[in-house]
Amino acid sequence: MLSVNYRSGIGYGLDFREALHYGAQGASEFNDVLGAGRTCAAAPTWTPRASACGAGRTAVPHGEGLARASDLFAAGVDLHGVHDWNIEIATG
Repeated sequence: MLSVNYRSGIGYGLDFREALHYGAQGASEFNDVLGAGRTCAAAPTWTPRASACGAGRTAVPHGEGLARASDLFAAGVDLHGVHDWNIEIATG
């Protein structure tokens, strides 16, 4: 099971918190899932096609990992995702 600490989280400074193209502006957090999956896949103890999990908004990049990197991930757990950005972000 892989659980990723995404860019745009708190605790690592403003540049990390407001990373380019994060969230609804481009979901660059998928790159964090992909990088973590590739790093783990290079380890000799990695079980091929492992799973990823996420909660809240972080479930979205995990879902992208399943859809866009199915060679790395076989399953995923969405604990409570945010799936409709139109509801979360006012479109004016």
